[in-house]
Amino acid sequence: MKSKKGKILGVTGHRPSKLATKDCYSDAVLKQLTRLAHRHLSRMQPNKVITGMALAWDTGVAIAALMLEIPVVAAVPFEGQEGKWPPQAQRRYRNLLAKIEREGGDVVVVSPGGYSAKKMLVRDQYIVDNCHSLLALWDGQESGGTYHTVSLARNKKIEVVNLWEESTTRR
Repeated sequence: MKSKKGKILGVTGHRPSKLATKDCYSDAVLKQLTRLAHRHLSRMQPNKVITGMALAWDTGVAIAALMLEIPVVAAVPFEGQEGKWPPQAQRRYRNLLAKIEREGGDVVVVSPGGYSAKKMLVRDQYIVDNCHSLLALWDGQESGGTYHTVSLARNKKIEVVNLWEESTTRR
């Protein structure tokens, strides 16, 4: 994999239920995803990461980027994104947003107001419009938000690095 040093790396990936067979919200699943992200961010050396801050892959990449002192842009689709998540995930999310800001990153609320499915797509467009390459955890199915984001990137001729095969061999 070639280095993306100096580039802005966007992130997209499936939610926990597609990534694990047991407790999809467990700390163990998040640790695996964070290790995978850490390994690839270390190799790619982007100067910034843009993540949509959804559960699972987005969160793991944000944690890994902060560990590596890579600035993070949290592209939050709407205020209260975490509202229906398990309490532990809500706490982690809020702590992570605070840490991103403390460490010089940015928290950008892409769309005002509360939940709307369309706001997730607006967030995905924001990520693609502001990155040079996309780090994906995508199972190849042609439906859903991750597919939508990968399609947007490909349409703009943005390189997509998909780690699905590697992630499934390590689980």
